[in-house]
Amino acid sequence: MKTPRLVLFTDSTRFPDPEPLLRSSERAEPGSVLVIVRDRELAAHERYELGVNLGVRLHAAGQFLGVADRADLGEILEADALHLGGQAVDAPRVRAAFPERWISRGYHVDDRLSDEELGALNAVFVSPVVESRKGRPALGIDGFLRLKRELTQRAPRLSVFALGGIDAENAADFSSHDVASGVAVMAAGYQDDPGPLLRALGIERAEDT
Repeated sequence: MKTPRLVLFTDSTRFPDPEPLLRSSERAEPGSVLVIVRDRELAAHERYELGVNLGVRLHAAGQFLGVADRADLGEILEADALHLGGQAVDAPRVRAAFPERWISRGYHVDDRLSDEELGALNAVFVSPVVESRKGRPALGIDGFLRLKRELTQRAPRLSVFALGGIDAENAADFSSHDVASGVAVMAAGYQDDPGPLLRALGIERAEDT
């Protein structure tokens, strides 16, 4: 799959209805959005059903489906992407098992990944960038760019996404490929009108502008 510009995460605890994520996907340019089924609190069959329902509409819109943590579920759903989160997962082992999958994981400034681990990934989601989270201060754009340079020097093909506090008001700051490969958002993906976020990133479908 190609590298998306916008990554959205499901969050059934706070937002039981995934329809806003689908509206964003259907109004965005094909190939620009990845929706990742996260929802660790759901039972396996519930995550499967959610993934099936999302996948039908995402693929019809030319977008991508991902699954967090559960590589076995991703295989069953024929997901385009696997997200390893921030936990200790052997990325090279996952890459060997799923050589064609787009594989990502979370990344914080205090994380320590080997060159082999970075090389096994397609992307990292660096956080927090705009808002402090879980005791970690926000990197800001300058801090994000420094970390991006360090990571891509070690893994030149790695895509580096900004995560943490990004919304329609500040997404334009990260819309250039020179700044970020793309953005990943949580609550901002559940807005009633996805237009402002999509326009800020320059990925709204032409017929919707």
